[in-house]
Amino acid sequence: ILTNPPFGGGKYADPAGIRRTALAIPSLGKQNTIDPALACLVRAINLLSNDGVLGIVLPDGIVDGRHFDEL
Repeated sequence: ILTNPPFGGGKYADPAGIRRTALAIPSLGKQNTIDPALACLVRAINLLSNDGVLGIVLPDGIVDGRHFDEL
């Protein structure tokens, strides 16, 4: 999978998508909105096959953030 997710903290508000994302990053479970890059990252990981490779563009704030560590 090769993707460039949408960016912008707190702009993703789909309840089903947030619940799916919170399965991988539990601290997001009580949020009403999240960064769409986190939702895209988790979704891409879930879509990978066992030997799949993920190429994704992520901002430093995601990679260096506590949510990435939790993932």
